[in-house]
Amino acid sequence: RRIAARWYGAKPEQVTPEQAGVISVIWFSSLAVIAALAGPITAMVALALQRIAARGEVQSHSRLSSLIRRMLLSWRWRRIRTIEVPVEKVVEKEVEKRVEVPVEIEKVVKEILYVP
Repeated sequence: RRIAARWYGAKPEQVTPEQAGVISVIWFSSLAVIAALAGPITAMVALALQRIAARGEVQSHSRLSSLIRRMLLSWRWRRIRTIEVPVEKVVEKEVEKRVEVPVEIEKVVKEILYVP
């Protein structure tokens, strides 16, 4: 009903059963055509691929085609070039580390107490 409403430009509640039936026939027939053509199209593609594989490398290369191919390849290599990225390597080394620890010195503090 929603598709029929969009097709006829009305609200889904205002679509008649005949209008919805016409749209449903179109919808399901299109699905049936797709399902019916899927097999033959797959077979034709498979035969074309077999024919291409059987033909092999019998193509003749003219000077123009080889020139165009070289130009395209050089253009591609310029676009896609490898850039070396430096990779950090972890090296374990023993390092002698001296830490100064403060030594507590006992201090005598004299206090004067007031005695009344």
